[in-house]
Amino acid sequence: MIHANEKFVKIGVAIAAGVLSLALGALLLWPRPAQAQEIWIDAQIQPASQEVKGQLRWLKGLPAGAQVQIEAHPDMELKLVGTQAILSPLRKTPSLQIWQIEAFQAIPELSFEFTTPLRDDPSDGDSSGFINELGAVMFGSSAWYPKPLEPHRVNVDLRVPGPWRVHAVGGRGAQPVSTGELQFSFSEALPQEGLDLVAGEFHVTEVQHGNIQLSVWLRQPDPTLAHNFLQTLPRYLDHYIKTIGEYPYSQFAVIENAWETGYGMPSFALLGPSVIRLPFLLTSSLPHEVLHNWWGNSVYVEESGGNWCEGLTTYMADHWQREAAGDAAEYRRQTLSDFLDYVATGKDFPLRRFRGRHSSATQAVGYGKGMLVFHMLRVKLGDLAFEQGLQKFYRDHLGRRANWEDLRQAFEAVTSKDLREFFVHWLDGLGAVSLAASSPRRVSEREVCLKLQSSGLSSLDVPVRLRMKSGRTERRIQALAPSSATEACWSATEGIAGVDVDAEFEVFRVLQDAERPASLSGLFGAKSIDVISSLSVANATGFVGELSSLIESEIDLRPTHISGGSLSSRPGRANLLVGEHPDFENLFASWLKPYGVKFMSTEIQVNGQSLDKSKHTFFFAAKDSQGQVWVWIRANQTRDLARRFARYGRQGAVALETGSRNVPLKLSWPVLNSPLSFDF
Repeated sequence: MIHANEKFVKIGVAIAAGVLSLALGALLLWPRPAQAQEIWIDAQIQPASQEVKGQLRWLKGLPAGAQVQIEAHPDMELKLVGTQAILSPLRKTPSLQIWQIEAFQAIPELSFEFTTPLRDDPSDGDSSGFINELGAVMFGSSAWYPKPLEPHRVNVDLRVPGPWRVHAVGGRGAQPVSTGELQFSFSEALPQEGLDLVAGEFHVTEVQHGNIQLSVWLRQPDPTLAHNFLQTLPRYLDHYIKTIGEYPYSQFAVIENAWETGYGMPSFALLGPSVIRLPFLLTSSLPHEVLHNWWGNSVYVEESGGNWCEGLTTYMADHWQREAAGDAAEYRRQTLSDFLDYVATGKDFPLRRFRGRHSSATQAVGYGKGMLVFHMLRVKLGDLAFEQGLQKFYRDHLGRRANWEDLRQAFEAVTSKDLREFFVHWLDGLGAVSLAASSPRRVSEREVCLKLQSSGLSSLDVPVRLRMKSGRTERRIQALAPSSATEACWSATEGIAGVDVDAEFEVFRVLQDAERPASLSGLFGAKSIDVISSLSVANATGFVGELSSLIESEIDLRPTHISGGSLSSRPGRANLLVGEHPDFENLFASWLKPYGVKFMSTEIQVNGQSLDKSKHTFFFAAKDSQGQVWVWIRANQTRDLARRFARYGRQGAVALETGSRNVPLKLSWPVLNSPLSFDF
């Protein structure tokens, strides 16, 4: 399941009101992994004591003298039933305990009795699992049941209070077992790394889409919201079924949480009450959560071999959405800019060592660089071979853990190409390559040449765009040898007007200065920041304190007296201006003039919009004549502003409407003059 690596807010549980119709039987899956371990759980959730109590049978035979280990919640009371084996603690952490079982004689299976208290109060916005009178959330990662270390098939009979409904993978239905108590049954043939389970009272809307039951679980009735999800989900499921292979489960549910979370688990997404209603969720985070049912929640990550899952999911969900919107090139450029902003000296590490997102730097490597590595592989192999490689990888590793080497072997199998050099360079190397072009030369009206050079230890496939005098364009892929200058020539059937090298940012490379218009993230990645404020000391000090906790930088608040000399930049330090001082406006008016920005007496004109100064807070990023990034927060007070500011790292200009959550302007500055473009 996708937990810490995949959350876009925090852990949560959905507790609501309503009725759920019975889930369909488990879908017969293909292909079935052989020799998977199997467990049977018979348990009861006890809200009054905040515990789950039950028995577990593990269909794992052990010869005499054999040893095996299991995971358990650190507060679990655990008993091994029978005298053929001994149970002993091996090691313990704050979140898990590892137990060892040693068989005295051959035994056909292992049986346990367990009681697990789940009392991690979620009121602070985080929880590793809880049970109370309102509902329950039980994460497989917390080992609420005695859990085998390897993926295992799960069969569960779970008794809960009668008003409750339960969602987990492999739902089969429910039946009354006593007055006021229901038993829900789950059986999943696809091996799981752990069983995630949510229980409570819900309003449920469901539809059938082919063999997949789709449902939306809400705390309060909201037919429009449920309808929007159920209308949107089939498109994503159908796309990934066509691209990768059959959906691995019989159902997919969107479940509303009691607090702000964003989790993708096998067969469901767990979303907080505000998150689930975000207007952009349906076309941004939702496809990412759906896709994780293929990558991460059915083909699992073998972490010792590196986390490939987040880069691939980002590429096939987030990047795919930007392709559909026609702005994938800008998305890739922003990704390259993020890497340069956030992965400062000492923060870079090989992609193969990425395990999960813990900071802006780890996200820039694991998600950003990982995403572009998959794009470069697609450019190298072609769309068809890339898709075939993913399909083979999925077929071969469904229900199993997989690593980068398994991916390489799948692509090599469908292409008969040796991809070791490509994978070693991009997974084990640091940084990005440099790409330069020079010495443009026209051979004839229909043939032109450029000198190209790249750095690095691997050959490089560079997309080149030929611009014809007729207005047409043609795409070529130019192979470059490592660390040597090459004159590349291209011919066409008509007159060539210009050449653009990697104009759509398809190579993981160091952007040149002209390709990096100023953005707010230029401040976020800085080690040291000078803040010059025209606001009161108290106003500015509170803002600086909150901002420093968000962007991991050392921030100094310089004297608040404003004069022309105080706006000079100190070497090696980024600059943040806060307030509405005329000197701030004069500086930014000159820097932003090439982008068509105009500062008027009562309004600011940006990108064709006229925005009233008195009704908006503005964030601007610009570069001075030395290429140093400056950021200006034009506001007369900074209460609660730091967190909002930190959301917009990729933007060059943002406007917030005073007194509301409306954001009428979000703009990235365009690249005006690329050093990799040439006119002939």
